[in-house]
Parts: sequence; structure tokens; C-alpha cells
Amino acid sequence: MKKSTLLSLATAGAIVLTSAGTYAVWDTLSGTSTGQITVANSSVTVAATNMTFVEGTDTIGEDSIAYTGTAKFEVTDAGNNVNTMTLVPTVKNGDNIVDAADVDVTIKKGEEALTKTDANYTDTTLTSGDNEYTVEVTVKNKALAGNTLDVEVTGTASHS
Repeated sequence: MKKSTLLSLATAGAIVLTSAGTYAVWDTLSGTSTGQITVANSSVTVAATNMTFVEGTDTIGEDSIAYTGTAKFEVTDAGNNVNTMTLVPTVKNGDNIVDAADVDVTIKKGEEALTKTDANYTDTTLTSGDNEYTVEVTVKNKALAGNTLDVEVTGTASHS
């Protein structure tokens, strides 16, 4: 390339850089977008209490023993915010989850068994205050005899 071509390119680049880097005092270089929200409802809280299980009768000739406990979830401000509770039971032997073939879990609210989908139970009659559920665990595997099983029921409130 010729020297004059290189000089022309350098001059053009300097002019572009100088023009791009200068702003007038009246130029506006930033803006702020604002808006308002109205908080419609207070927060929803779900508090659970620990369960105590009662052993069913161990009858000779029966292949399983049923244990019954009560899971209680206190829901604050279920008004229009939430109306459904999804309950997920888990039975553990130490750190290991017990196979579903070895135990049956049934959850009821009052005398009504809750709808079960996969491993989830759904209560569509959730109310503000105490919501009590009867949890029945039937141990079907005799190899679990003598073990202490931990039963957890996780409740999640939602609006459907």
C-alpha cells in the first residue's frame, strides 16, 4: 500500500473515533423506566407438625402391618391465594428410600382418601388453619421387621 492510502485510512479512523467519543451537554445518554405494583394479598405460610404413628394389630397369618399417624399442616391466609395441597410421602430406612413394593401409603382427609397421582396426593379442599391428614403406612416386606422407618410427608400449597 502507498503511504498516502495508509495516511488516508489513519485520518478517517481518527475522525470517526473523535466524533464517536464526543457528546454535547444537552445529549441524554441514559433513561429510567418506572412502574408501580400493588401487593394484593399477604404471604401464605405452611407449618407442619411431627407425626406419631400407632401400630396396628399384628395378626397371625397376615402378611402386613398397618401403622397410622396424623400429619398436620397449619396454613395461614389460604383465602384466595391457595386452595390445593399436594402431599408427597416418603418412607426411609436410614438414608435409603424404601421401595414402593415394600410399603403402601394411603393419605386421607377425614374419611375421604385423597386422589393419588404417581406418588403425589392432592387435597383440593385446603382451608386456612389446621389441615389434618391421616397417613396409613402398610409394611408388606417382612425383611423390614425390626427396622425403624422414617415417614415424611411434604405438603406444598398452591392455587389451582
